[in-house]
Amino acid sequence: MFNYNNILKNKDISRNILEDMYPNEIFSSEEREEKSLKDIDWTLRFIVEAIQVENEIILENYFIWLHRLFKGLEIDKIHIVKLFKSIQIILNQTYHDQELNSFLNKIEINKVLKENITSKINPYQNSMEEYLNALLLSDRNKAKSVVDKLISKGTKIEDIYLYIFQDAMSHVGNLWHDSIITVGREHYCTAVTQFLMSNLYTESLFEEEKDKTMIACAVGSDLHEMGIRMVSDIFELHGWRVSFLGSNLPTEELVSFAKETNPNLIALSITMPYHISILKNTISSIKLEEKLKNIPIIVGGVPFIDNPDLYKSVGADAYAKDALEGVEIAKRLLQ
Repeated sequence: MFNYNNILKNKDISRNILEDMYPNEIFSSEEREEKSLKDIDWTLRFIVEAIQVENEIILENYFIWLHRLFKGLEIDKIHIVKLFKSIQIILNQTYHDQELNSFLNKIEINKVLKENITSKINPYQNSMEEYLNALLLSDRNKAKSVVDKLISKGTKIEDIYLYIFQDAMSHVGNLWHDSIITVGREHYCTAVTQFLMSNLYTESLFEEEKDKTMIACAVGSDLHEMGIRMVSDIFELHGWRVSFLGSNLPTEELVSFAKETNPNLIALSITMPYHISILKNTISSIKLEEKLKNIPIIVGGVPFIDNPDLYKSVGADAYAKDALEGVEIAKRLLQ
């Protein structure tokens, strides 16, 4: 069976694809050429992830994201079409793998690029926009006052997490994708939000006895831990004792900790689609342990949002779109 990771190890493949895309192109600078090669490398990485779990929606969502990014940079989508077509041609010429060809033929690239992503209704839309604007203006005190005002009105902490913090940070991510804000600004917004989350995470969370236990962490080298941190806090609010392990924890250490603590539930998250195969391997490692094989595993994160059945491909027991849904799913899993 063909090892698709060999595609990523082939140092010539990206340049061959670039030359097929623009056969007579003389790049204006070495920097521009290197940027184009990097875009191809990223695309190949997503292709390998998608085919390894046999889920073409991963690749379709990547091209939608790429289209959005290119639109912010005022780059025509025709370059994405060229990219995909050249990838098909060069991979076929290089590897002659029928399974790979069949998989890529499922992608109708022009149709994919017409897809629109719908937004959910936010009952705290005005407060979320006020909070987001405060972040973008570097006004931490104003951001805190938005949260304090909601608390004074009796707003539930989980609603602040889901409708203020989560929605605002989703907008921040989109602004970065569209090249409207810098990486530094995105990091600032993240830091302020994490600070305010810590303020809400009071000692009252620990007052009651909690008989249900959960381990939660971001998988592999994924350093984006805010989402799974929100999940952990909200599970605590609903009577769980959570061991939040953060991010970038080696799989063997996660398995060791799970064997030591024997939780009722394990929650794992990823942010980037190229961590899907790592997530799959992590779940497999957990399930292979006799002591852990019957512990339910729930997953979440960006790659699952428009691909909710993906959890089956990685071997998990369920997917939750947010923390509150996770709490309800957890109840069903433990019945």
